[in-house]
Amino acid sequence: MNRAIALARRYGVSIRFADLGDWGLDELRSEYDPSVPEIRLNVRIAEQLTPAELGDFVSLAIGHELYHH
Repeated sequence: MNRAIALARRYGVSIRFADLGDWGLDELRSEYDPSVPEIRLNVRIAEQLTPAELGDFVSLAIGHELYHH
């Protein structure tokens, strides 16, 4: 299992893909909601990636959002 996913599970943070909206030229890759707690990964970005790129995207985004946790 991916280390970032394992760490999120250990902290009790759920992870899911969600449509985070249109940000124009900017790009919102992920967000953290402390009320759940939950990390949402932007499905609009994920859909454009190769499997290898998707793995990197997931790891980096989860790692970044865990910082906010």
